Amino acid sequence: MKSVVISAGPIPGRLDSVKYLTNRFKGGLAFETAKKLFLKNFHVTIVKWKYTEFEPTYGNIKIVDIEDVNEYMEYMTTHEFDAYILAGAVANLIPVNPWEGKFPSHKYKVGEEFDIKFTIASRIIDEIKKKYPRSTLIGYKLFDGTEEELIEAGWETLINSKSNCVFCNHPKTAKTEKIALLPDGSIHRMNFEEHINFIQRLIDLSWYKTEIVDTPDDTAYNFMEVGHDIAALKNMVEKISVTREPYKFGTAAIKIPYGILTTTRGKRDSGICIVTNINHQNKTVYATDKATLNAPLMDILFNKYPEYNIIIHGHKQLENYPTIPYLFDGTTECWQIKLRPTFNVEGHGYYKMYKSLNDLKLNDLK
Repeated sequence: MKSVVISAGPIPGRLDSVKYLTNRFKGGLAFETAKKLFLKNFHVTIVKWKYTEFEPTYGNIKIVDIEDVNEYMEYMTTHEFDAYILAGAVANLIPVNPWEGKFPSHKYKVGEEFDIKFTIASRIIDEIKKKYPRSTLIGYKLFDGTEEELIEAGWETLINSKSNCVFCNHPKTAKTEKIALLPDGSIHRMNFEEHINFIQRLIDLSWYKTEIVDTPDDTAYNFMEVGHDIAALKNMVEKISVTREPYKFGTAAIKIPYGILTTTRGKRDSGICIVTNINHQNKTVYATDKATLNAPLMDILFNKYPEYNIIIHGHKQLENYPTIPYLFDGTTECWQIKLRPTFNVEGHGYYKMYKSLNDLKLNDLK
């Protein structure tokens, strides 16, 4: 049974021993999320402010009461879980030096002014992956602006924190609509119940790992011998890539005698690597660098359709081709779908196969 911790309700800053800086949120949706995840057989821990009222319907949900944002940070960074769901409304503006004891208001006259220094509190979402890189991290972003501004703010949070998902909420529609942002650049709209199921998928994902291997030597196949293919691959990726700062999305793969020539994850270093083998049973990608997360799916496609030698994955939708449900790249979800040489993925572009570079029509890449 996987362990899940979810923060809920206001997580305040402390002004003195009895006064807090907090907000009007009560955590109703977060508590409901916790209860539904418990029913999906997760071991659930709720972290909340000690003055937030909540009576768990199920006795096996663990409740951790915290005093303020500092105690919250301490707990979350010293307790390891399989998944962290950060749904609490955490104070981001806190006093630099809270008073020891109660603020001495009797020493001041009515109307008298005084200064209190404030600072921006550390963000727990930015700390989780540093401490627990293999955990699943899910955040929420509430923003009262345009949808474009909301998504932009959510994307910045996702990138800076290395979250697995950030759900964007607008105050007017938070109860009925969630906008999920994922690291692959895709955007998915869903209602509350669908977002619960999406969280379950995220936590239950089984990922491929990468094992770095040496570049094939002169007696086999090396980068010097694939110069033409590297140039062609870079040209394809340049034409189909979509930029969402700081990343470019879109990839391609060319079958070569000793593996697959494809892009690296995040287009790092040279941006190109050789995948020498993929062991699907052990969920391991053997490559000369961290290969694109699309590598397992592209390998499955090449094996299913051996007459094809090129795959393009772009981030637009192609007309007149079937669309399969969204799947998480780099996971065993790619085993579960019915594939064909050309198809769209819901919310995540298309895959298209070609037999040779001569068959590849450049207008497909525009």
